[in-house]
Amino acid sequence: INCEIDSMNECLSNPCKHPEARCIDKPGDYLCYCPRQWTGKSCDIHDPHSRGGYGSPITGVYGQSPGMTLQELNLALQREQCVKLGCKEKQGDHHCDEDCNTYACKFDRNDC
Repeated sequence: INCEIDSMNECLSNPCKHPEARCIDKPGDYLCYCPRQWTGKSCDIHDPHSRGGYGSPITGVYGQSPGMTLQELNLALQREQCVKLGCKEKQGDHHCDEDCNTYACKFDRNDC
């Protein structure tokens, strides 16, 4: 009989992506405890209907898309800011609007 002990802590690599998620080490794996509105194995999918808890891959909730990753949510929030700043109206005016010179705001349509 050969016994192996799992001495590796899978949580050391910080696999839970949300800063408020808690990692639980398991033999050869990890489990993330996600805050409200976050899900997915690594708590990296935003889902407004999620109550939080142990993350797992999800399918559509209430017929909607499964949610957004942190990166997608961040980009969506940046694009909302572009709308608030009126960046679309400022594009192509041959004036560099620094607050609109971002990827989300299409780099002020090369005015900068």
